[in-house]
Amino acid sequence: MKLTKAESVSEKSDGAQVEFKPFSLDELIERARKEKYTAPESASPGGKEKMSDSLAQLRWSRQELHSLKPRVEAMDLSNVTYRHPAFGPLNFYQWLAFIGVHEERHLRQIESALSS
Repeated sequence: MKLTKAESVSEKSDGAQVEFKPFSLDELIERARKEKYTAPESASPGGKEKMSDSLAQLRWSRQELHSLKPRVEAMDLSNVTYRHPAFGPLNFYQWLAFIGVHEERHLRQIESALSS
């Protein structure tokens, strides 16, 4: 897991509150509004998935993400980066924020499709 690797190289907070550097995803959000993206095959729906299975997977991923909170709060992950296929390297906190932005975009797409 990427977090386990990050834990071995990141600065520990030693119980002190980690200072987070402010950042904005506004530039990426604006860029995403203007560009069309094609998901990699591994992330593309095949059309055979049941809605209930997809929702269960989403709930599971949320639980897993929330379970990481104590580990994430114990270190500074602002210098731990992982490459996004369209936006380049994002640090751990940018990735967390990006998850919300990404899911909100999909929610708007679903709502648009349902209203058609």
